[in-house]
Amino acid sequence: MSAENDFEKLMRNLIPPQPARRKRPGFAAMGPDYACLLCPCGGDTLHHGKVDVYWRVEDSALATQTTVVPAGALTMRTDGKGNPSSRRGGMTIAFWCEHCDQTNVLEISQHKGSTLVNWNLSLAKPGDSGNRGD
Repeated sequence: MSAENDFEKLMRNLIPPQPARRKRPGFAAMGPDYACLLCPCGGDTLHHGKVDVYWRVEDSALATQTTVVPAGALTMRTDGKGNPSSRRGGMTIAFWCEHCDQTNVLEISQHKGSTLVNWNLSLAKPGDSGNRGD
């Protein structure tokens, strides 16, 4: 085990994990047939970037994760860390906002036949141009 992993383990034991802060997404009507996704700040100029898609059989310990970034895509078997669904498949999409210069993560998950959509404010980062899709 490397020194960095020992440090991370020590920090996990010292600092309890914080519950994710979530917010329901807002939408603005953009015509009769569609709506515009709003940033948690209320801004309507979002650029999508990194996308993570998780697929797994219900309650399976392993998931198939596909990550898509401007440079390409990678599919691998993982422990599902980052999946917004604790039992099924899910998806996360990073959005950079021109108004607040934040990168926020939209989560889509399944729960008992329902599709849940929320902003995970715990994952927000200032700017974070590496996640931009433009």
